[in-house]
Amino acid sequence: MFCFNSLNYTLQFILSILLAYLPEILTSTTYLDSVKLIACDGELASLHCPPYHQIVIESANFGRFALKECNPTRRPDFNIFCNNPEAIDVLRARCEHRQRCVVPVNWAIFQLNRINNNESFDQCPGTPKYLDAVYGCIRVVNIKIAVM
Repeated sequence: MFCFNSLNYTLQFILSILLAYLPEILTSTTYLDSVKLIACDGELASLHCPPYHQIVIESANFGRFALKECNPTRRPDFNIFCNNPEAIDVLRARCEHRQRCVVPVNWAIFQLNRINNNESFDQCPGTPKYLDAVYGCIRVVNIKIAVM
């Protein structure tokens, strides 16, 4: 004799396991090629992804790391060791997980250093700075299934 109760419990158990892992199984992630962005002090940095994609910040730095960027008069005397590795945190807070984002590039946004009382100071006064960032676009498609 076949026991329908044990079959019913077995099917319920299997179904509960499938439903627990189904969201992970049905989530698809696609990462597009990285985009390098240079935006000079005073400009607006514009980050954007195609529809159904979100920005993922890979790296960001604000300061000066080379003479060739944002130097139209080709001055050779700028400090190229001027950076703020915390700029990635600023850019992530403003742009990550959005489809598009526009950020003013200036010292007030990407303050270079903070001292103990949380005041900011410019470690490279007189040196024009720029934002050097790399970001990608990630597509995440979630399929939601309602179980009645």
